[in-house]
Amino acid sequence: MSAAQIQELFKKFDKDGNGRISVSELQNVLMWINKDITVAEIGKILREVDTNNDGAIDYNEFVAWTQGGKKCLSKKKPSLVPDLQRALEKSQEEAKAAAAIPFDAVMTITYMGEIKQFDKSGGMLESMGVRTPANQRYTSVEEDIKHLEKVKDPHKLNLNCFAVDWGSRNIVTGSADHSLKMWNFYGNVLRTYSGHASEVLSVDVDWKNHRMLSGSLGSDLKIWRLDNSAPLRGWRGSSSGGIACMNVSWRMFKAVFGCGNNLEVRDVSLRPEEAEVDPPLVLTGHRAPVTAVVTDWGEGWAMSGSLDKSLRRWDIKAGTALQTFLAPAPIRCLSLASPGCLLTGDECGNIQIWDTLGTVQQVLTAHKEGVICLSQVHEGHFVSGGRDGKVMYWRLPDGACLRTLEVAEITAGVWVVGVAALPEKQTDDQRKVLANARHGTFVEAP
Repeated sequence: MSAAQIQELFKKFDKDGNGRISVSELQNVLMWINKDITVAEIGKILREVDTNNDGAIDYNEFVAWTQGGKKCLSKKKPSLVPDLQRALEKSQEEAKAAAAIPFDAVMTITYMGEIKQFDKSGGMLESMGVRTPANQRYTSVEEDIKHLEKVKDPHKLNLNCFAVDWGSRNIVTGSADHSLKMWNFYGNVLRTYSGHASEVLSVDVDWKNHRMLSGSLGSDLKIWRLDNSAPLRGWRGSSSGGIACMNVSWRMFKAVFGCGNNLEVRDVSLRPEEAEVDPPLVLTGHRAPVTAVVTDWGEGWAMSGSLDKSLRRWDIKAGTALQTFLAPAPIRCLSLASPGCLLTGDECGNIQIWDTLGTVQQVLTAHKEGVICLSQVHEGHFVSGGRDGKVMYWRLPDGACLRTLEVAEITAGVWVVGVAALPEKQTDDQRKVLANARHGTFVEAP
């Protein structure tokens, strides 16, 4: 390898950039190269390469290792040099793939109340906690105090949903403490919305016109103005089980939402009920709670996914079922790649790619536990979040996982419940077309 290649590979090992490869850094990269390597073999490599016995590998030792080392990576491989060359090639391939990811930023929200932003390379841009320190898994009193100083009015319980406006740099979160809160990207609470009698499960925000719709475990819907802490109006769903998902066309003042086992379509304007243009529609057929819905407002259909393992396509104007597909596992989330391509995430950690005939064209397997959320698909790329505490960047055409991020070091209870991806900067017209396709309303470019 050339000097430039050795230097590039050294930086791959030296994650903290202090000029030394620690034991943990060595272990992480060697396991990345060869998942079958043992701790004993890693220790042997360190002892043989660390010639000055300081417990780490400096740059000169690393150069000597790559130039003439004969250190074992496993018993079947007498030399590590070929593996280091492969590691360099793999690193370059990953860097090239990451550069092609068409997202400027990805935001994640966890059940335990962590909100983080990452760039396309996986580097963290911003991080904040929005729950009380008593419920955060901090390791010291000092960290609790710092959290209290930063967050003046945090949620008291876990988070279930969120919406983000990248232009104004504001976030709305819904929590099990029955409230919603608006935050800025600095972690400051701008407003608290109280009115639900049970935990908030879903939210959709019209940022341009300062309106918001939320649904709760008690199956009630409430509409709000973002500048008012009290709801403007509320409705009751048709059944118990909670409103776990929703899509809203703010231009048409229509909402499609899952309410228990049913899918409902209703007017969410502020007109009196007797003045509503269309009566509410209740679409029945699922035998378990509806967990996800996507809507094509222009074509007038919606697709719902349920814990009963079924996907159902509905005519939301006539209120009739058009198609029913069966998935291999309970469905947790949906994303519409195109009118003829649908993504589903299930309880087993798999992502299925479906065509309009109900055929699974491809199965992507990477999450060790359930896939809880999927971002929108943009230029053949999307992001998934799972119960395993990981976020994954995907390339849709070949099903390649381009990057895997650990959202939190402690995975128990910190599964990812929401993910949003910011597409690379586009023209105003491109942004308007994208917004209209997703929400049935146009938005201004930030």
